[in-house]
Formats: sequence, structure tokens, C-alpha cells
Amino acid sequence: MTNKPIPKEPENVSCDVCLTEIPESVAMSSEGDEYTQHFCGIACYDKWREKDGSSADAENDEEK
Repeated sequence: MTNKPIPKEPENVSCDVCLTEIPESVAMSSEGDEYTQHFCGIACYDKWREKDGSSADAENDEEK
């Protein structure tokens, strides 16, 4: 009798904005000094940047 491989369930992470569970392999991430944040898509990432105030800093960097 042959052993059939059993597929593993992908590890899920929560989007830091909307808390949707998504596979880690497709999550967008923003790495900080001490932790990594995950986002389900660009819309949630942009919302997080606006709330965090990071978007203004990024725009200022692009103008230089």
C-alpha cells in the first residue's frame, strides 16, 4: 500500500486593517523594526498608511 501525501493547510494571517484571514503566501507585508504587519490588498494598505500618517512622509520622499 502506498502512502498518499496529505496536503497541508496554508498558514493564515489576519489583515491588520479589516482582520480578514488570508494565506501568508499572498499577504502584502510592511516590516517594522520589531514586527511585521500583513494586509489583504493595496486598499487596506493605503487605508493603514493614511491612518498612520505614513502616506505624507512617503509623498515627501518622492518629491525629493
